[in-house]
Amino acid sequence: MKIDLSAVRVGGFYVCDKKGLVREITAETADGMVHWRSYWLADGRSTGDSFMCSKNHMRQLSNREATEDEQAGLYRDGPEHREIAAMAMINFVVTNISDDQLITEICRRGYRVVHEESHDLKEHDSARPPRAATDAEEQSLPRSPERRARSRHS
Repeated sequence: MKIDLSAVRVGGFYVCDKKGLVREITAETADGMVHWRSYWLADGRSTGDSFMCSKNHMRQLSNREATEDEQAGLYRDGPEHREIAAMAMINFVVTNISDDQLITEICRRGYRVVHEESHDLKEHDSARPPRAATDAEEQSLPRSPERRARSRHS
């Protein structure tokens, strides 16, 4: 039996017994979409999933509301959940900024960006895709005065 559409609300927990999941609705947009994250029903651990869907779709994904005991057994604020949220944010930023913005930030933090061309290392130019230097490559590159000072204090 499906849950009632009017029962789908922020702060609600909805179970899909067939998949062994509990979905928590964390936010609702002005156009009625709901943001949710999910947990394993068996042990309460976060699955790492965090998506958005319509209330009707949430209703179709769930066959009942979670009991109070099931809700109490979820690990909602543990370090694993914070790490998953941080990685989701990093993934979002990295996929939505330009290469130049990413390179600028890496260089601002004191790193050099190099790319390979026939096994020769060259400093980044905008025509080639960059990659971070390995430790061995970094040792062979000339250092800025700031990097030399940092390496002496390490």
